[in-house]
Amino acid sequence: MFIKRSALVISGLSLLILIIGGCGSDEENPITPTLPPQPPTFQTKAIDLPQAMLNSSNDMAKQAIAIVEETLQFEPYGCRFEAPADAEAVKEKAGDWEYKWTTNGLTQTLQITSVSGRTTWKIFYDGSDGSQTYNNWRFMDTVQSTDLSSGHITLFKAGTNMTEIEWVWYTLELDVYKLIKQFYGEPPYKIEITVKPDKSGKIDKFTRNSAGNMVYDVKFSWNEDGSGSYWTFEEGVQTSFGTW
Repeated sequence: MFIKRSALVISGLSLLILIIGGCGSDEENPITPTLPPQPPTFQTKAIDLPQAMLNSSNDMAKQAIAIVEETLQFEPYGCRFEAPADAEAVKEKAGDWEYKWTTNGLTQTLQITSVSGRTTWKIFYDGSDGSQTYNNWRFMDTVQSTDLSSGHITLFKAGTNMTEIEWVWYTLELDVYKLIKQFYGEPPYKIEITVKPDKSGKIDKFTRNSAGNMVYDVKFSWNEDGSGSYWTFEEGVQTSFGTW
């Protein structure tokens, strides 16, 4: 009888030790939760200008630089490529993400898809922004190649499928890079920036004349050493020429 009871006590103590040991092991080696895959970051190819041009005090050289900088700005027009911190993660898996958030009655949905060497970002509006009501309306459509060699951003006119602003970029032969921005609102304009690997390049800006045609507004051209030339126009007719 004594032997049986001793065996039961020993068995009970052994089980208790195993339980305590197991708990201690869990605390010392907690299971790390698996984090969802992160969506890709949007970026465009850098446009490098000659340092001498960047340092120039010439007003037209400064204007050319300002046009390049402004053309590369997307966020001021409402473009968004990542969700805010408080957004709901509807979907987070490799190659496919979706986030949703609501601000003052307007729900925005950001969809990101990455496949076959390219990534897309799309934004949809649902609800009201105070001036217009939307029903799952597509606001932005963006495509970018993973090597940054080509892509586009399209913003649509409120509540329609008509383009409001569009950026297009691509790489030509000999690694010549071209970026085009076209605004279809009032007044419409078009900017074409072309840059070579040696940092030389040009800007062609067009605007609408009184006859309704798109004509030259201003033109810039610069060399590898940062020196450059400019042409200004009125109604498409050249009014001045100069260098820096």
